[in-house]
Amino acid sequence: MKFKTESICNINQLHLVILMIPALVGFSQSLSSQLYVFDFNLKGTEAERTKLVSDIGYKGLTFNVTGNEQREKLSRYLLTDEFKTNKLKIPVVYAEVRFNNAEDNSSSPRWKKTLNVLPSGTDLWLLIHETDATPEKLRNLLRTACKDAALLGKNVVIYPHDKLLLEGVEDALPYLNELKLSNLFVSFHLCHELRENNKNRLREVFQKALPYLKYVSISGSLNNVNLDAPSAFWEDAIRPLDDSEIDILGFVKIMEEVNYKGPVFLHTFGITRDAKDHLTSSMNVWQAIANPPKIPGTFQAERFVSKLGSSKLE
Repeated sequence: MKFKTESICNINQLHLVILMIPALVGFSQSLSSQLYVFDFNLKGTEAERTKLVSDIGYKGLTFNVTGNEQREKLSRYLLTDEFKTNKLKIPVVYAEVRFNNAEDNSSSPRWKKTLNVLPSGTDLWLLIHETDATPEKLRNLLRTACKDAALLGKNVVIYPHDKLLLEGVEDALPYLNELKLSNLFVSFHLCHELRENNKNRLREVFQKALPYLKYVSISGSLNNVNLDAPSAFWEDAIRPLDDSEIDILGFVKIMEEVNYKGPVFLHTFGITRDAKDHLTSSMNVWQAIANPPKIPGTFQAERFVSKLGSSKLE
């Protein structure tokens, strides 16, 4: 949703167009207006971070909880006022699995230690690295993790990730279809599906994932992402929502049309803008999309959409 200066004269007009487009295209507002966020590049103490995201309007956080230091970080987050008063929630945290890691091959792997300290209502996301991985190792991991999670009343969610073992949703689906575990799910990440060259197949892939879909992450992106970029580079596919060339509204409309009502996370990895600035601007875009004003009369949406210079998603 990259806004062109020659099309929109000033910031007030920009805000007006953002607000009007969802109403013009006929959203039914079935999509949740709540938005969660990754805690990448947040500065200060956990108390300062939670106050920042809560004041802006985010519903909660997610973050990496693989090792001991990160588990201590989780404990500090849970002691903040925002979490103690339920202003913020942690629907899920992610843990990395490396089959070549001695601890992950032990009877008490890192993911299990994380699972055992998760608060009520928090699921376990698994990012699975490729080194030394085999289909059988992956099946055993998922069976074991789901069995242990079920005893705690929790779910296990596969986190497809570029350059890891399962890079996109379609890599995970064969395991979900085969194992048929009632508490095993998959998440959909716009940035990773774009890196999978699925820009023109997003609706198809999303529809395939829907029976197993638990979480979604969204971010702005350039029209053309670098499909071969190194794993640490995400400046093309993870951008604030107000700094996107692709049609963010189009992706949200896909979620709305297939009746996805689960949690949505704003992905922020690698964004270098001031956190308060970019988190606020992204929230403003999200709220305009999820809570469109009711404008009487009939409008031609194309006359407004065409001015945005957006790259359509399908």
